[in-house]
Amino acid sequence: MNKKLKIKCGAEDGIIEPYEELKLKLKTIYPLCISCNANGRE
Repeated sequence: MNKKLKIKCGAEDGIIEPYEELKLKLKTIYPLCISCNANGRE
């Protein structure tokens, strides 16, 4: 099973893919769903 599960809200669908630039800058990127992003989380 290759699903990403968001820890904070438990979402499995609507996960935002990080930009390539961000992937190069950061060692660890936690998944962020559309709903949390709309609520101002980064």
